[in-house]
Amino acid sequence: MNKNTSSSSGSTHKRQNSSSSGSRFRNNSSKPSSSSQKQHQSGKNNNTGRNKDNNKKKNEAVKRLHSEREDAKTTTNPYGMSGSGGIAEYKKRKNKEDSNVMAKRALDEFLKLGKKKRKQKTDILEEVLHHLQGSISSVSLRSDMSRLLQAILKYGTDSQRKLVVNEIKNDLRVLSANIYGHQLVKKVMKYHALKIKDDKERLEFYKEVFFGNMKTMIQQRFSGEVLDYCYTRLWNYTEKRFFVQEFYGSEFLWTTEESKMNDSLKDSISSNKEGAKSLIVSELNAIVQTAIQKRLIDLTIVQKLIIDIFECGENSHVKFTLYDLIECNAIPLILHTLLGCKISLLCISYANEKERKMIVRALSRSKVDVASAEEANAAGEGENATEDKTKEDDLINNDPHNSLAVLAAQDNFGSVVISYLFKCIDDTVLLNQKILKHFRKILSELFVHAQASRPILYLLTGNSKCLCNSEGIKLFDHLELRKELLKDGALSKKGQDKIRHELLLSFGPSLATAICENMNELLTNQHGHGILKEAATLYPQNKDFENVAKKLKDLMQNQKEGSIDFSHALTKTTLSYAIMESKEGGFCDMAFEVVKGKCKQYIFEKKAPYIVSALLKTRHGRSVYDEIVNLKTKIEEEKTDKNFMFLAKVLATKKEEYEGK
Repeated sequence: MNKNTSSSSGSTHKRQNSSSSGSRFRNNSSKPSSSSQKQHQSGKNNNTGRNKDNNKKKNEAVKRLHSEREDAKTTTNPYGMSGSGGIAEYKKRKNKEDSNVMAKRALDEFLKLGKKKRKQKTDILEEVLHHLQGSISSVSLRSDMSRLLQAILKYGTDSQRKLVVNEIKNDLRVLSANIYGHQLVKKVMKYHALKIKDDKERLEFYKEVFFGNMKTMIQQRFSGEVLDYCYTRLWNYTEKRFFVQEFYGSEFLWTTEESKMNDSLKDSISSNKEGAKSLIVSELNAIVQTAIQKRLIDLTIVQKLIIDIFECGENSHVKFTLYDLIECNAIPLILHTLLGCKISLLCISYANEKERKMIVRALSRSKVDVASAEEANAAGEGENATEDKTKEDDLINNDPHNSLAVLAAQDNFGSVVISYLFKCIDDTVLLNQKILKHFRKILSELFVHAQASRPILYLLTGNSKCLCNSEGIKLFDHLELRKELLKDGALSKKGQDKIRHELLLSFGPSLATAICENMNELLTNQHGHGILKEAATLYPQNKDFENVAKKLKDLMQNQKEGSIDFSHALTKTTLSYAIMESKEGGFCDMAFEVVKGKCKQYIFEKKAPYIVSALLKTRHGRSVYDEIVNLKTKIEEEKTDKNFMFLAKVLATKKEEYEGK
């Protein structure tokens, strides 16, 4: 009897499939629903674990989203029907399970289409919505369904987007805290909310999700990512101000409407009651402390609140926040962003000697297994700390590319932070042991790297303009510091010049050796030529770089194959700069010894008139002028070459100078 019943129902269902519009997703949909029940059970487990951290009972919105999954717990009798509700309830559940199976198959077919075939994608999405309509909220917390709904929001039509958004609109706050749902919320904000043209209507849509929930959302990883995504990519200036004000608490109401238009907290309350500032910062301090403990410091909006504390907080607030950031090794994680770079510089500036050593040690760590080591410590497995540290040191020694300091130097803003260490840290021995020792092993790579070459250039020159980053230079030179928070009112005891001098004493020989070994490549490299020309000018003040000047001189007079290409633009820049900027007894004198008596050869044969032009502007100018004055007419005839034209102008200037005396 059971077999006949099941076979007849299976044949009836098969005939329905052949006549339906969704036939391509209904294959084998009449099989037993054990797999679907497993999916419901696994989905249940995922969501019961969502609140394991805070051990709070699910609210009504979460219960409603999971209500249909709770129904899956009911057992079925031998006839395949549920324990209650009879045949009608069984058919209802079976149709729902069939819809989920078809939706999963639709996702597979959708992904197989690739980036093209948009019309076919739209047809698939239309058919899927036909089966999921009315139950979108209940399936949106599942991984496969969330991906399918994201595809509808991205590739679907406006009507399809509205259908999805209307069903999940009231549950966006709950979805934002879910591992799969928060990605769906991001797509809703990007492909639906952002396309609302009316500013007031768009702000109202954002309010329904975020207003009143900002402090709660920023303390959770997934909802915090949604909030940060909107803050950094979607919200305009007005929307940012509106929602960020919620973090400042009720005391922010003391400020005037005009001052609320300012972006920073410091500008907003500078002209108002001082009592409000302390209360607001206390509110911020509690929020930031929780965010740091939960490792949410990578969020841009959290970084903004940290800067507000540094700018407006009392000494105690700043010190507590500073200690929390250093204690959790936050600087290596945030220095790659503009706000993170600013926070890193403020931490270095306000930290005492012990805290600065902690910052340097944090940057000397390896990226390998750092996260797992922190998890082990959090779990109480501290007995293996020594063994893990030894393993970590071995990994760095074997491959310095794993060092966080090397990785930071290769970043746009990270290179600014590394250079700032060379400006402020008095303990140059520690810098040499923890930072520069990793640099030594891969100097040839750092020389030609666009960003990693900047800290080395800063060491050679002491000039922040070599950082080649307008925002970074502004932070480096004009960082607004509060003198009451600085130890003894100064960044360092030794001073910038003395720190740089001590670092060059220990690091200079390694630099000079690496430059000599890679000089041919550095001469024509966009980033390396700057290091070469600065190193060549340090002699004779720094004897460690004597070999650099001599090696460059040998390349100038070498007639064999493999000698330098004088016609290269970067070679011209390097040699001209090194000649004009070097001091007495340095590379300028060496170059004059090479060119003396051979000016004609360097001008016409080697096509390097810029060398003669540079020498004319030095103390050897009169000797060079006397040698080439008879060649003035021939030089002026070479009108097609800019180098010859420039030499002719220099000759004319020197003629007036020398013959006019």
